[in-house]
Amino acid sequence: MTTLPIIEYPNDILTSPTKKIREVTTELTGLIDQMVATMRAVDGLGLAAPQVGHTIRLTVIEYRPDKGENKRAAIPLLVLINPKIISRSSEEEIGEEGCLSLPGIELDVARSLRIKVRAETTTGEQIQFRATGLLARIIQHEVDHLDGKLIIDYAPRRDALIKQYLATRDK
Repeated sequence: MTTLPIIEYPNDILTSPTKKIREVTTELTGLIDQMVATMRAVDGLGLAAPQVGHTIRLTVIEYRPDKGENKRAAIPLLVLINPKIISRSSEEEIGEEGCLSLPGIELDVARSLRIKVRAETTTGEQIQFRATGLLARIIQHEVDHLDGKLIIDYAPRRDALIKQYLATRDK
């Protein structure tokens, strides 16, 4: 399966809200397959459509623990079309996050411990589910991408961080 190039910051597509997907087409299922292959090739936990150049509300998520890690922590492949977080717990946890579109940057980000999500499947079925722990964190990160928000938007010294990031990229 062909992988896709990952778009890196700064690129306007990463900071623009995405459009709702109206129907599942063969082109969309092909894109999903390529996104899964790309996410796996770079050992990502999630990948949102804007990160590969598409302004649509689509994300893929998966966590496959390495040997010796807790297999119970695995997250089977999850394809979310038009995902929306419909509720969040007020209780948050700070955790370190990285981003494939911001290589080399890892930041502490506060995320809700529990969320409720509504989305569609590749068969057009409406689903609703609750997520906790790592899955909740990943979904929040990926939905941020679909809303045009990046982890650097959570940084206390955002402008200085961006300046430093861009300076290291130009070298």
